[in-house]
Amino acid sequence: MTTVETGLVTAADWLASRIQHKPVKAPTGRGRGDEAHKAVVLLTAKDAADPARWRLAGQRSAPTAARWLA
Repeated sequence: MTTVETGLVTAADWLASRIQHKPVKAPTGRGRGDEAHKAVVLLTAKDAADPARWRLAGQRSAPTAARWLA
């Protein structure tokens, strides 16, 4: 089971590194009250919470990797 889990997680890591865009980051500093800055912060939060995003940290199990790969 450990070999299968390692294989699935490694496959998900490899595939994600090639097809997934880098996480969106909100700029810091100027413009905190500005509407464009608020929109970017919201986009950042939505991108981080996207269930379709493979995470390199957190729940890294065979079932999670298999669901993501599917």
